[in-house]
Amino acid sequence: MRMVTKRLLILSGLALTVVNAIASDHGAGSHGDVPTKLVFVQFVNLFGLLVFFIFILKKRAGTFFSQRRQNYLEQIKEAEKARNLSEKSKQEILLKLKSFENDTERSLQQAHRESDQLKQQLIQSARENAKKMEQDVENLLKVEHEKMQRQLKLDLLSLAVDGARKDLKARVGNSEQKQLQTEFVEKIQVV
Repeated sequence: MRMVTKRLLILSGLALTVVNAIASDHGAGSHGDVPTKLVFVQFVNLFGLLVFFIFILKKRAGTFFSQRRQNYLEQIKEAEKARNLSEKSKQEILLKLKSFENDTERSLQQAHRESDQLKQQLIQSARENAKKMEQDVENLLKVEHEKMQRQLKLDLLSLAVDGARKDLKARVGNSEQKQLQTEFVEKIQVV
């Protein structure tokens, strides 16, 4: 409470000085006379306004600043945790680096072994894929061969039928054709 009172007195004295200086330059009446009554009324109004604001905003300002302080302290704790974690991570990384430096030769040998194994796996996979592709090509050739044979048979059959039709037309004349058709119609009627 003492701090608030001291601050209030300092602010009011400062305000009174400023108001007094302003009033002396722009006074009503004579030059150089300070209207002390006007200054006093303004000072009382200002003082009352300040007291009113302090009374109204005291709790809100207190809670606001206490919350800000609490948030600030929490952020400090979080920053400390993050710093500690980063220090631990740094130590772990340094240990791993030392371990890697010590195990460089072993790591190279391990890498060579792993690369050889991977190479063998890739070769094996390539061989299997080549066999599969070869079988697929053989199957495709068989299917295409059978397809071509069927097509040739159909073409030969079609040519044979066309040839037989032409040959029959050439051998059988119109009169024989009509006679055959009549016999055909009679046999169908009997049935």
